[in-house]
Amino acid sequence: MPVKAKKLESFFPEGKCFFCGPKNPLGLHLTFESLGGDPEELRSIMTPPEHMTGFGNIFHGGFQSALLDEIMGWCTLHSTGKVGLTHSLSIELKKPVYVGKPIELRCRIKEHRKRKVELEGELLDEAGEVCATARGIYLTMDVDKFEKLTGVRPKTGG
Repeated sequence: MPVKAKKLESFFPEGKCFFCGPKNPLGLHLTFESLGGDPEELRSIMTPPEHMTGFGNIFHGGFQSALLDEIMGWCTLHSTGKVGLTHSLSIELKKPVYVGKPIELRCRIKEHRKRKVELEGELLDEAGEVCATARGIYLTMDVDKFEKLTGVRPKTGG
């Protein structure tokens, strides 16, 4: 039975983040949704634009890594109510991904210990094949502390 996805509201509606910021005129304007489950899984679907090409029509691996980092940050904030700061990120690029073709990002928390959140994610092509996998460790920061540090307050948990 297919899972009904629930669209997530932007944590930073006034933000200019290149990946998710709705106010960035050059950004990707990614949106995220929850697929539920245990552990809960987040998803984002997008089509890489041509200007993100590496060689030929292949989607640059650096952008793939950055997209997986972005969904891991969102997954941490959504699941814990705290901002997730990238501590370490490991990517395995398994097969080519092409610009102009839809991709799906997925992520879930594998383990949460105090401030440390371990996540895993995938980038899938339009056929649903896994093209890249990621493992990350994120350190959480209270929303108040994040706001004091950056001047920005996410619209969640605090």
